[in-house]
Amino acid sequence: MSGSLARRYARAVMGIGIDNDNFETLNRQIGDLAEAMSISPQLADTLTSPVFARADRKRVLVAILDRLNADTVVKNFTFLLLDRERLAALPGIARELQRMIDERVGRISAEVLSATTL
Repeated sequence: MSGSLARRYARAVMGIGIDNDNFETLNRQIGDLAEAMSISPQLADTLTSPVFARADRKRVLVAILDRLNADTVVKNFTFLLLDRERLAALPGIARELQRMIDERVGRISAEVLSATTL
């Protein structure tokens, strides 16, 4: 998925999160699901492969989201991605969402190099 599509999805989630004052929670939960997909290639394949019936993939997704105690917004968002066959884009969307939140709250990333162990 192109970066612009990931940004559009992330912007939509961010807008809902701002309206509900829970954008950090949504970010964490979407990030957790994206991380699970990154850690487990089998999970990512199961959720994104059209070889498996969409109903079966949705059952797997529901089980994971329940285990994560996912917010209704996150559930609906991931179901939308599944229905549109765009669940493979979740890691990119999660990165864009994290970037938007960092920008909103004024967080910056830095790398510290030290000659000795800190």
